[in-house]
Amino acid sequence: MARALRLRVAHRLALLGVLACVPVGEASAAIVIVNVGPGMTFTPKFPVIRAGDTLMFRNMGGVHNVVADDGTFRCAHGCDNDGQGGSGNASAGNWIVPVQFDETGEHGYFCETHGSPGEGMWGRVRVTLFHDGFEP
Repeated sequence: MARALRLRVAHRLALLGVLACVPVGEASAAIVIVNVGPGMTFTPKFPVIRAGDTLMFRNMGGVHNVVADDGTFRCAHGCDNDGQGGSGNASAGNWIVPVQFDETGEHGYFCETHGSPGEGMWGRVRVTLFHDGFEP
């Protein structure tokens, strides 16, 4: 009986060893919509996302664009220098533009027509390592 128990334990340990070697799939990146307008607002103003996630900026009315405080992007009908003829000039048209954030930290953005970094029509995304926004 002791031998049978040892074999069952050995079998379970071997199974655990095999399972430990099976790769676990990565979670999919999320897309969070930020409404640009109507009026002079970004909604939500302070989204929290995970590194690798995308903010999808969507013009809801008014002449707007979205520009990174540090100049890494300037977008409306596409983004400046996107290689696809996009334009970051403020526009009253219907536009939706995705911006992916890979680096953790806080990244500010604003509308050139109605704001500047931290003033007027502006927002800030917090990019974390984890979904709940907590970084150890």
